[in-house]
Amino acid sequence: SYPEHELPYELHGGGFRAPLCVGSDPFHASAALLGAVAESFSGLETRANTPFAGAYVPLTHYQTDARVSSVMLEIRRDVYLN
Repeated sequence: SYPEHELPYELHGGGFRAPLCVGSDPFHASAALLGAVAESFSGLETRANTPFAGAYVPLTHYQTDARVSSVMLEIRRDVYLN
């Protein structure tokens, strides 16, 4: 999760901070997977790869095995703490 306001250590945290950040890598996130995520969280405003980008993929499969799918879901803290 991430706070509503950028923290000093964030390298690329500036700008709008949507309630849900969906991080992905084009090689490992198909349109169908991203569509399923959008449908599952249709009640939250989302942004792709902002304020954080990418998703974890084991290095042995990164950019080499398209069967490995991955997304990273980051929820802004005030969405679930208040």
